[in-house]
Order: sequence, then C-alpha cells, then structure tokens
Amino acid sequence: MSAPAFDRMQYLRIESAITDHRRLQDWLKFVAPSRICAWLSQELDMEVPPAFLAAYAVRWGLPKRAYEDEQLFPWPRVRKTHLAMHPAKMLKAEANVRAGVRVGETQLNQLSRFKQMLKRNGQVVDYRPHSEEVWVYVDRRPGVDDDLVRRPDTGD
Repeated sequence: MSAPAFDRMQYLRIESAITDHRRLQDWLKFVAPSRICAWLSQELDMEVPPAFLAAYAVRWGLPKRAYEDEQLFPWPRVRKTHLAMHPAKMLKAEANVRAGVRVGETQLNQLSRFKQMLKRNGQVVDYRPHSEEVWVYVDRRPGVDDDLVRRPDTGD
C-alpha cells in the first residue's frame, strides 16, 4: 500500500499548526529530515511527510541543503545511500562550513584531516555511482580541479 499523495491542503494544515518557525528553520540547516518529520509529527500530533519539508523550504526561501551545493556536488544526482559514505559526509561538512552552518568540533577535525589528505596526495574526490567504490580519489588536474572534487567533463 503506497502513501497518499501530499497535497496543498495537507501542507497548509501542517504549516498553520507550527508555532516555532524559527526553530524549524534552524533544524532544516543541520538535522536529518527524518528526525525533523518525527519531531514535527510528535509536536503537532499529525503525520508530517518529508515532502512537507521540501515545500516548506521553497516557500520560505531557505537555502539548499549541503548536498545541493553545486561546487561540491557538481554531479546531476547523488544517490541517497551514497550520501552516507565518508567522502560525501566530508563534502557535506565543507558545504555547511562555507554556508555558515554550525558544524561540530569532531566533524571539523575530520574535515581538516580529509582536506589535508587530499592536498598531500594531490587528489580530489570523484563520484562514480555505477562503480564498486562509488567515491574515488583521483589525481587533481592542474587548472581544472580547483576545489575538493573532480569537475565533470563538459564535453567542450
């Protein structure tokens, strides 16, 4: 049995029940959507689907989530399961740092070591969703790969 479609009336019911928009907007910056939906469902005593969060972010003009940063995630689509892997976590942490989002000290230390390793080895991260490794470290191309990731070929 599939979940019912998310509609505008459901969105409006949920949004009108929210009393602390500031807190929700802060959570959207660094808390997993599943945790936010669980928290809202409990607080509002109604089911809050993940589609609500996406619609809410657009309606309120909130910044994109870290994995939507086109400088650090230049690939057309990154699979959700691949976002849980270490290189993706480090890229998300860097995107959050650049966006001014709070990042914990442990994650900052991991990020620092990750960036040092890439620099020391002259490498960048590449995403290969159909390979066994998925995230691979490849040699940096001088004048092309000027950030932490491999710039996809544009066919020029």
